[in-house]
Amino acid sequence: MKQRNYYSVRTGKNPLSGSIDLAMLLQLFRTLYVYFDGEGYFQEDLGFHCVDTGFIPGAVGHDLQDILF
Repeated sequence: MKQRNYYSVRTGKNPLSGSIDLAMLLQLFRTLYVYFDGEGYFQEDLGFHCVDTGFIPGAVGHDLQDILF
């Protein structure tokens, strides 16, 4: 099956249609995540690493991989 662009891209109604590719999206997402992580926004749910006691789990718990899956 041939993959077609969305209607707005084909007709030229979407001026931003080709400006962000997957690599750029991942870079932008990572930049935002690093910023918010540095500000402490994720500590309550995801936990944090303490130099004295090690990893302190958040509301989600210890096994983040299973929760995200």
